[in-house]
Amino acid sequence: MIYAQRASGGEHGSVTTRDEVADFMLDLCGYIGTNDLSGVSVLDPSAGDGVFIIAAIRRLFDSAQRFGFDFQQAVGNLTAVEIDTPKSRRLEKKISGCVKGMDLTNRAGRPRVINGDFLIKNLPAFDIIIGNPPYVRHENIPPAKREDYRSRFRCFRHRSDIYVAFFEKALEHLSETGQLCFICPDRWLKNRYGGNLRDRISERNGVPAIINLNDLDVFRESVNSYPMIILANTDAGLGSIEYFDMHDLSQLKSAVLRHARKGTSGDGIRKTVRKPDPGELWVFDGSGDSVATGTFSRIEEQGFRIGIGVATGADSVFIGKELPDTIERERLVPIVVSKDIVDGMINWSGNYVLNPFDEDGALVDLERHPMMKRYLLSNRERLCRRHVAKNSSGEKWYRTIDMLHVSLVMKPKLLLPDMKKDRTIAMDSGAYYPHHNLYYVVGNAIDDLKVLGAILMSDLSLNQLNSVGMHMRGGYTRWQAQSLRRLVIPPILKMPKSTRDRLAYLFDKKEIKEINAYLTAYTGRTKFPIIYR
Repeated sequence: MIYAQRASGGEHGSVTTRDEVADFMLDLCGYIGTNDLSGVSVLDPSAGDGVFIIAAIRRLFDSAQRFGFDFQQAVGNLTAVEIDTPKSRRLEKKISGCVKGMDLTNRAGRPRVINGDFLIKNLPAFDIIIGNPPYVRHENIPPAKREDYRSRFRCFRHRSDIYVAFFEKALEHLSETGQLCFICPDRWLKNRYGGNLRDRISERNGVPAIINLNDLDVFRESVNSYPMIILANTDAGLGSIEYFDMHDLSQLKSAVLRHARKGTSGDGIRKTVRKPDPGELWVFDGSGDSVATGTFSRIEEQGFRIGIGVATGADSVFIGKELPDTIERERLVPIVVSKDIVDGMINWSGNYVLNPFDEDGALVDLERHPMMKRYLLSNRERLCRRHVAKNSSGEKWYRTIDMLHVSLVMKPKLLLPDMKKDRTIAMDSGAYYPHHNLYYVVGNAIDDLKVLGAILMSDLSLNQLNSVGMHMRGGYTRWQAQSLRRLVIPPILKMPKSTRDRLAYLFDKKEIKEINAYLTAYTGRTKFPIIYR
């Protein structure tokens, strides 16, 4: 086991692709038995149980039968890399059995199986690099490996998942006419950690196709990975992308046919979109619409500020209804959590958060707060196990992950629950501190915040959020600061007072249909454009 165990019992980085999806990806690359594959080199950099390489062997054999070349010689063009030694050995046996079953001459030719870390291996160029790179979150990568990868790969930055490094390494190993086809999470298209990779591809590669598979179960086990397939090549001049939005596995075969029919689009599954330039958002809504920044602008350009509530690292210790009976009142702050927001209204459950910081941001002296000291000492063992405590000096064992800025309590703010399916946005006039599962917006007058809240609840904003935001199973999009900062809206302070008053009123009433109708009439749009910058 390389990267420890997932909650489901499987290993981090180890999820097997379904056979029909692997077949689709090989079709997409043109690696099919009706083509002459005798000279085509193929690499799977994270082979696992061999679903891609076994499918490739079968296609190569069909091609050899059709075109009369030496299968046993050509099969040496296939290479599989697997970091896990037991898996690598099992894969060698599986491949050997597959090859022998196809060719009774018993000659020695077979694909090359390399047991090792693809990210540090010296390898030649390949015509096709295909597979399912491991998905391992930054914090689950061993620290020594993280530092090694950071030194090797320019795209492996911030809190990158390991598949970002696999992308960069694979792109460097493409032949002059090579193709890369990976199935992976779509998060790198939108997250900060994918920025360098997006720019690298924009500058140096073509992207013939992207296939959105968010709604499909494409692996042999159920995982929340929000998958996509990307086909990239070495044609940096290719300026358009065929974007497919798939809702059924039965559409895969027709998608290959559609991709082959150049010059057609708009069939409900496929859209032709422009490949973003370096620094632009990777948004694939098919509209190609953009707007001058003077017409619409981003939320924080209008005097608002977007933030996220406090993370403690041990909510059961730092947050509770009974804390006023245990800790000095001056060390407690009323906190609102996601479940307190129902139908856009705050129904406070009575929770407080313990604030271990003084006004200057320093940890308070426990000797001056004997009740808090006694309470924290009774929970010291648990608090010291937290990552934030291990990375701090010994005196900081009782800090929360985030510092509390108590002045935030008194500020009017919009509260947006991260993980709720509905459009609930609540207004806190200045009574609570938000928890980490809530995003907040502060700034300008309270009525301006209400106008912003109405706009954010509208279809006009939700359409944008669906393009730039993170999608969850069940068909809803998360509120996240990085997505909110990308939305563009009409300048609120330039609206007529009657317009602002009406939108503030509709926000209080949570009348989304009327908000939609009013904004459509005001802007002349049913959808806000994305500003590419």
